[in-house]
Amino acid sequence: GVSTSIILDELNEYYNGIELEELEIQFSDYAIYLSQQKENGYYEKQISFYKEMFNCEYDVLNIPTNENKEINEQYEKESVGNYYKSIDYKTSSSINNYIKKMGISKTAFFLTIYGYVLSKFSKQDIIYSSIISANRNNHYTESMVGMFVSTQPILLKYNNNEEISFNEQIKNTMNTLIDLYNNQDISYTELIGEIKLKSVNNAFSYQPKSIAKNKEYDNLLNINEINNEILLFKKLLENNNHVTKFDISFDIIEDDDSYLITMEYDKNKYNIETINSIMNSFVEVIYNIGNMNDKFYEIDYIPKEESEKIIRTFNNNICEISEDGYYYDEFSKKAKENPNKIAIIYNDIMLSYKQLDDMSNSLGHYLRNHGVNRNDIIPIICDRTYFYIIAILAISKAGGAYLPIDKKLPIDRINYILNESNPKLILHCNSKEIIDKLYENNNYNTYDLQNHNYSTNENALTNVNDIDDTCYVLFTSGTTGKPKG
Repeated sequence: GVSTSIILDELNEYYNGIELEELEIQFSDYAIYLSQQKENGYYEKQISFYKEMFNCEYDVLNIPTNENKEINEQYEKESVGNYYKSIDYKTSSSINNYIKKMGISKTAFFLTIYGYVLSKFSKQDIIYSSIISANRNNHYTESMVGMFVSTQPILLKYNNNEEISFNEQIKNTMNTLIDLYNNQDISYTELIGEIKLKSVNNAFSYQPKSIAKNKEYDNLLNINEINNEILLFKKLLENNNHVTKFDISFDIIEDDDSYLITMEYDKNKYNIETINSIMNSFVEVIYNIGNMNDKFYEIDYIPKEESEKIIRTFNNNICEISEDGYYYDEFSKKAKENPNKIAIIYNDIMLSYKQLDDMSNSLGHYLRNHGVNRNDIIPIICDRTYFYIIAILAISKAGGAYLPIDKKLPIDRINYILNESNPKLILHCNSKEIIDKLYENNNYNTYDLQNHNYSTNENALTNVNDIDDTCYVLFTSGTTGKPKG
């Protein structure tokens, strides 16, 4: 590692007759210093920092693992998998230019993407991880032989309700890292005892260009130098049976004009397809550097080829359907066949088919009881949340036709659409500001989807529709005049 480079550097200088500078302190002095600091209460402040960080609900990383897999004795002994991917020169240049322009650290950039991808795969807003760093943070230790590498726990928060860009998310991560580096003297082992941390199952490290890389004395001494102290440290954590300490370990290694991404993983828990998907998603986010002014949770993480496969190939199903039925009846039928399967995932909320069917029945009864019937147009002013899907089904089950209205439209255009459709009721969600503006000149009946009690009246509704009734209404953008329905 770095110690090897230091020794070879000094040996090279000695070989060439260069007088070596005498160290101000030795590694033993450094160890004594840390011991004295502990006795003097120096670590109390650092312990308080971590107590504050972990004073919240969090859990270990939970990515779906291998299922129904028989693991034989030989496989268990060789359970460490390794996966590598190189980032090309052009993309690496884009990364470096972006980092320089934004005034952020490379560690913060890559760590933010790492946490973001894991949050997508695990459906967790808070990612509990660890940072492995060289920990040579002062001039005394820069040229000292010894192992300084530290493992520090960290929480990465990805709240999809926060309207912040990916750029801001990276800067938040960088501020967290700065605080972390100022409190990295206390070991992870000590922290587990002090604040009862859960056992972390994943790790991230960023390794900058080697501080000592000299091909001349590599050849002279015929030594295949290992410059990556962090990776060496992680190898030491593995036991003789090649069992990895972490379920997933992610490393970024910087070269002169590119980056190498390495993933080490527990093959007993993850198959190569899962690891490949995580790696490809990580790279896909990097490819979207140009979109990082967008809200962070809107950044694409599914590679275009895979997205195309999901949309085109998986949906390329041809089946016979009845021409005299109704789509919401067919949905309810499928919900009864698969009641516990997941129908909707929105952030960390998951609804089963039965829940979606029951909730839309409940709202449908409310609409029917408030006069909604065949062909009545009911606008929906709502973000693309699960409430939006519930509202669509409920309006159809009540007999009406749904009219989606984009919240971003000018208020005059929304008013025009509402006047044209003359609705009995407007359904809305997270749209109080728009509704208040609508009330200034009109007296619409509105209903907040978040205020409905979805546990009442969950029975199926009696069908009142004919096959030729209106299902939904769309309005044109109105760019060449008034919007047309």
